[in-house]
Amino acid sequence: PEKIRDRVQALQRRRGQIEEELPEEDQPISIGFFNISITGVKASLCGRLDTAAQLLLKYLSDKLAAEIAAASEAYGPMFHRLKQEVASLEEVAEFRSFLRSVPGELAKLRVPVEQALRLTTLLEGLRHELPMETQDARWSMFKKEWQARARVARVEEYLVGKQKEFAAEQDAEQRLFESHLRDLQFQIQEFAHFTELADVEAAAKEAKELNRQLCHCQEKARLFNSRELLLSREPTAYSELANMLSEFEPYSNLWLTAGAWHSKKDS
Repeated sequence: PEKIRDRVQALQRRRGQIEEELPEEDQPISIGFFNISITGVKASLCGRLDTAAQLLLKYLSDKLAAEIAAASEAYGPMFHRLKQEVASLEEVAEFRSFLRSVPGELAKLRVPVEQALRLTTLLEGLRHELPMETQDARWSMFKKEWQARARVARVEEYLVGKQKEFAAEQDAEQRLFESHLRDLQFQIQEFAHFTELADVEAAAKEAKELNRQLCHCQEKARLFNSRELLLSREPTAYSELANMLSEFEPYSNLWLTAGAWHSKKDS
């Protein structure tokens, strides 16, 4: 752009020289005994210089419009992400991680914006009037960073509210989970009533179901612990679950083995 600016300025200076040096078209130039008419020459030269300068300015103006459009569109993915909602504590944490990256991303997005603004200043220095749509697009582009920062502030408030909501839900789930663990503890204690080989099918079936529930409880406990860390809480130990697993393992091994043997014998 700077080379084109220099070329435009050279054309404008040349036009000024012609305006100053050539007489008005109704005044012929006297050379010796001759009077030479320059009707149309001055206007033609100035017109050609004006046309050349305008073509160069149009090229720069079109380039500016393209740069403004590209710089504005580059904010699209960020605004799209900032409009998304969260459905869990994990998504809250992920969103906050994204928000921490926003200042760095805005710094990158500022580079093409500043480039477009420099080109705008260059064209204004050449006294070129930009089309109204380009002027509007320029101001829209210039506001993008401010709009992004304002949106980030609103999202941060939104995440605070959602975290409180999800924390309350987790508290309720953990109370139900602890109640379920007490029920499982009772079922494991009652498992001792299986003492006869005739009970093998029922015992094996119940052992499989209890193992399934205990595995599910282990997964839930890990999930609760990971979410407690996201909430900056001390992870709940759930030591009773580990005790239940240890207590039930002999019963499980006995009756699952017996069940497998019984099924194989019958087949």
